[in-house]
Amino acid sequence: MISDEKQSLRKRMRDYLRSESAGPSAAGSRDARRVLAGSEQWATARVVVGFCALPDELDLLDPWPEGKEIVLPRVEGERLVLCRVGSPEDLRVGAFGIREPETGCPFWMGETDRSVGSVGSHGILILVPGLAFGRDGSRLGRGKGYYDRLLASLRGFRLGVCRDGQVLDIVPNEAHDARVDALLTPSGLFPCGR
Repeated sequence: MISDEKQSLRKRMRDYLRSESAGPSAAGSRDARRVLAGSEQWATARVVVGFCALPDELDLLDPWPEGKEIVLPRVEGERLVLCRVGSPEDLRVGAFGIREPETGCPFWMGETDRSVGSVGSHGILILVPGLAFGRDGSRLGRGKGYYDRLLASLRGFRLGVCRDGQVLDIVPNEAHDARVDALLTPSGLFPCGR
């Protein structure tokens, strides 16, 4: 059963991340930021939909990116809402102990300009966290479905962000599970084959 496979893989990935968290995560984040900054996806993006990293995730927002409109999620009930964020000072600790936009940050509803860039039809780069990613673009989240629901209605180039050890040949997935277009790790940026 796929849900049992997912639970087993989540446990395996959490164990892996616990063992890796004792290591130099700052170096992995720095390397991933360098790869991202040199990518075509970053160069052509007008808007970056990012995320505030948990302690076991790569942090792409430190230092704060310049020259892009930064949009970050905030938990509201069972869903994520997207807000424009101008600086780290606009963040507070919210649901699940994750930094998120303050309630005063303006909502971001998406863009209608379809003429910009190779980062999808909107010039939007979406950075997507996950516990594991398959080389085909499949994603295993933390089990609450927040990103699956968000990505179902969000257009742009989806870039899965993870450590090299979180990239697997196969990740169990179901029809409702969101996929990504490429993977960003400290080692590089890799297109996903479908």
